[in-house]
Amino acid sequence: MKYKVLNKECIDFIFYDIPYKLGKKINKYYEMDLFLKIPNINKTDILELFEVTILTSLDIKAEMDETIFSDYLFDFSNLYKLTNHYADDYVAIIGQLFLDDYIDFWRCAYHETDNTKTKTPNLSQYKKENKYETWKYFRDNYIYSYNDNLVNHATKEEFWGNSSNWDIYNINAIITPKGTKYFQEILAPKFYNKYKDLEVEIDDKGNIIRWIGEINR
Repeated sequence: MKYKVLNKECIDFIFYDIPYKLGKKINKYYEMDLFLKIPNINKTDILELFEVTILTSLDIKAEMDETIFSDYLFDFSNLYKLTNHYADDYVAIIGQLFLDDYIDFWRCAYHETDNTKTKTPNLSQYKKENKYETWKYFRDNYIYSYNDNLVNHATKEEFWGNSSNWDIYNINAIITPKGTKYFQEILAPKFYNKYKDLEVEIDDKGNIIRWIGEINR
């Protein structure tokens, strides 16, 4: 059977039309496995996929480990073990999206009324020396120190000012209006046009028979 890399109706997912049972014969994370086997794929293409994945994951109400920390990208047993060892690049993309005001981080309260009471500002509003310093502070104390088993119900002092307040459940990421505009008007059309003419033929055992078409560069 032949499958498109991108379905125009479901641009959020690569290889969307591949049946789940067939995909699992290929690899647990067959989407990424196939993407890395596209002829002439390069690092820029992979980083662009990460950017698309991050922005589209924030369309849903989910915890951090289901969005930008999805195990589709991260292996929690070793933060630096990412597909083809691109962990630092992936984190850098998160940082650039934050610095460009495309995404933000917010205090996700355990109960909806908690955030109303605390009125905790988003991370972008928490100022250290400048926004880049804020990002480095958050990156080093949360992303590079991420613990998917950590739960902390206590809050000491200012929420963003004390990293001991942070855990897997009380911080989440959102896409900003600027980020939505960037995705819809620039990134998504570019990404779709790049792969719209590329298909893969796979047998019923999950083996790649051939690639049809090519990346539009």
